[in-house]
Amino acid sequence: MRVVDYAQKQVQITAEENGIQNVIIVDERLYIEFPSGRCYELSEKEIKYQAEEYLKSELEMIKHN
Repeated sequence: MRVVDYAQKQVQITAEENGIQNVIIVDERLYIEFPSGRCYELSEKEIKYQAEEYLKSELEMIKHN
């Protein structure tokens, strides 16, 4: 799996509570779309951070199961 895929999973987890309508990957870039139709591209640094957060949460889940 690619880093951007893990980042997408993490953003999707909190999408609704953060007002994000859609999370889109295009050419290794991650975009978030809001109900207003506005789209924002996440920086490479943010993509890596979100991927790390997702993987940390997965490890915690494994440890506690």
